[in-house]
Amino acid sequence: MDHQNNFKSLLAEMEEEFRAFRKSRIDKYESDLERAKANWKIQDKEREKLSQERRASLSEIGIDTKKLDAKEKAEEKRLEKFLQKVRPQFVDREPEFDVRLREQALRAAFFSRFGWSQAHLLGADRLTKDIASLDGVEGEVSNPAVWLYDAEKLTLSEKRVGKGSGCAHPGLYFDETLDWYYTWIPPKSGHYAILAGQDYHGFYILEANKGLFDCKRASVSAYAKLHLYQYFGRGTKKQVVIDKEGQNISESGFLYGSSVWSFTEYLGGGDQVSILISFDVCAEARGSGSYAEINFAEGKANYVNAPYVFFIEIEK
Repeated sequence: MDHQNNFKSLLAEMEEEFRAFRKSRIDKYESDLERAKANWKIQDKEREKLSQERRASLSEIGIDTKKLDAKEKAEEKRLEKFLQKVRPQFVDREPEFDVRLREQALRAAFFSRFGWSQAHLLGADRLTKDIASLDGVEGEVSNPAVWLYDAEKLTLSEKRVGKGSGCAHPGLYFDETLDWYYTWIPPKSGHYAILAGQDYHGFYILEANKGLFDCKRASVSAYAKLHLYQYFGRGTKKQVVIDKEGQNISESGFLYGSSVWSFTEYLGGGDQVSILISFDVCAEARGSGSYAEINFAEGKANYVNAPYVFFIEIEK
């Protein structure tokens, strides 16, 4: 009976610690988002004011703004045709069967052959600036997050279509994020090697054509980040998946590979270690005809795998 009570007590303690850990993460995201939204409102008013001033200035020097408007409409049509030609190769491709096997084999190798201990996956959150994007997502929704029912193979994407001249454009970008939570308890105090990795499959598209009287631009980014906590946070370890931008750019490509972390930490025996691994994406496009997309969602072959996290004691 004592063992049973001790087990229940340990579970309750771990659950309380995890709930507090998750809440702090969601609270920070929500706080950052609220500040960003407040800035967007201010910037939106400023953008409209500057846009009117710009058009007046161009008219004063003899520039026909109606011709510029017609050019912007033409750029929008050109972009539509461009995407119809480019996107299908990324969205319609079939999954690579051998890649999936290699990913599974890597995990099994470290778990069974080399004596590493695998952290337990508690689950995953999706954090979003737009609650409407969670329509159809299976999970427990609590704006701006959803606790996902399936944490193993997730999807995430971000698209932006530019409008107008792009000048005086407000900073409307904000990360869309996937969070995975892991827990592990060291058997004794000591130095441990930690190996973590995450496999991803996706694509990106960037299109922008800056001219004399506009401010066109397109950018995409994706980062994988690992945060480890025991007693206190041990810092953030970031891996860059992609970080590209340009004012005159026409580029697209596949994004598939792995983010890998390998480091050591001194950990206390018998006390819970919490690991948070995040995958963030962001896209921005300014000006008509500009487009930015980063996609780990559409089609059978585009997704992000749940990370793997292993520990092994280092003899000192």
